[in-house]
Formats: sequence, structure tokens, C-alpha cells
Amino acid sequence: MSLQTSDLPQRAHPAWIWLFFALLAGAFLLLNFSDRFVFFYQETYTKAALWSSLVLAPLVLYRMGRAQVFSDALAKKYPTAWLRNGILMPLMAWFVAGLACMAPLGWLFAAACWTGGATQHVHAQVVQVDAPAQRKGCDRHATLRFAAVEKKTCIDDWAHDVPLRAGQVLDVGIRALPFGFAIDSMAPAGLDSGASTNMP
Repeated sequence: MSLQTSDLPQRAHPAWIWLFFALLAGAFLLLNFSDRFVFFYQETYTKAALWSSLVLAPLVLYRMGRAQVFSDALAKKYPTAWLRNGILMPLMAWFVAGLACMAPLGWLFAAACWTGGATQHVHAQVVQVDAPAQRKGCDRHATLRFAAVEKKTCIDDWAHDVPLRAGQVLDVGIRALPFGFAIDSMAPAGLDSGASTNMP
């Protein structure tokens, strides 16, 4: 008896594997750079990403079901069919769909911070300084008010030298782009620029 092609396990194509790792990298970049990038269309993008993830999730779920090797491995680990098919796989599909919608933003923020234009200086007012907290990635945040937008940003690399207070005016170095700007440095307004602290 000869095996038909449809009877063989369908392994994940290498392109899908590379795409998944690119999405994970994009999510990591988003976590790393979102604190220091002001995106003018954040609210619109978030709404569009939410609806897009709801549309993409069924397609991802279908592809997961077609990947026989993946389905078999999941069945061995979670033999209960209703748990596997009714909860685990839909949640995994929605997670991957969410990655697909948000990861491009991480790559966009990273590219903007890495390749942005010349730094220009603007004034920003400190609206609020959060209490120190042991968080992974950043221990202190402050909310800054620019001309037309407020941004909560990490101040770990600067606030240890000069404490911030609400109402304080800062000289902030930014790299402007058509869709937002990257925060590059901060210093108390009126001080010598050499006292500023550049972001890594």
C-alpha cells in the first residue's frame, strides 16, 4: 500500500518558523523601545491591531490544525480533546495573531531609534514622577508633557543623578519623524548641555 502525500505529516515550513521568530523579536523590541518613542497614532493603531488580531486568529488556528506534527505533539502533552481544541489552541492562535499585529510596531520603533535624523531639543514639563519600584526593564517612570502630547517614559538612566519633580521643565533631545519622535536625552532646562544624559 502506497502512502498518499495527504497522509504524510505536514511539517512547518522554515519560512513560518523564521516569521515566528521575527514576530517574537518585534515584540521584544516593542517592550524595549516603546518607553522612549512617542507614536502619534498609538490609539488608532491599537484599535486596528485589536480588530486585526480577531480576524487573523481563526486563520492562525486553521494553520495550527493543519500542522500535523504540532497537533500530534500538543495531543501527547494535553490528551483531553476539549481542553486542547477548545481552550489551548484558540488562546495560542490569538497570541500569535496579536504578535503579528504588534511586532511590526516594535521593528518600526527600533528602526526609528537606530536610524533617526539629527537630534533637536524641545522643552517638556514633568507631570508626574512615579515612586521607585522593582520592575523588570525599568524601575522608575515619569510622565512628560510635550507641546501636544503626554508620554510616560523610563527615567532610570537619568533620575539617579538629578531628582525629578512635578512641574520641572526639561530640555529633551528628540529625533523627529513624520509619525512620532524618539526621546534621545534629557537635562534640566537652562543647564549646560553637557549635563544631559543620553539614552542607550
